[in-house]
Amino acid sequence: MSFGKKRDKKKSREDFIDDGRTIADMSVDGIPSSIPTRLSGQKRAKPAPLDEMGRPMNVDSGIIELSPEEKKMIRRGVIKAFLIYGGIGILAMVLIFLFLVFVWMR
Repeated sequence: MSFGKKRDKKKSREDFIDDGRTIADMSVDGIPSSIPTRLSGQKRAKPAPLDEMGRPMNVDSGIIELSPEEKKMIRRGVIKAFLIYGGIGILAMVLIFLFLVFVWMR
C-alpha cells in the first residue's frame, strides 16, 4: 500500500548535481582539521593564553619566570603526586595478593 505518488529513486539521483560549493564553514576552534598541517603547508596558530576568567589575555611572551623557591615547590609537588599514586598502586597489589591467598585459594 503506498500513500501518494511513488518517486523514482533513479530519477532523483540523476537530478542531483554536485558543484562542489560549501554551504557553511564546518571548521570548529579546538578540533583538529582533517588535513594535517604538515601536509597542507599551513602553520598552526598558537591559542591565546587565558586569564582566570577564561578570557584571552594580551601577553607578548608566553614565558613565565619562576623563582628557585617556586621551582623547588613544583618539584616537591610532582614527587609527592608520583609517590602517592605509586603507594596506592602497591597497596592495591598487596591487597589483591592477600585476597587471592587467603580467600580465593582456600
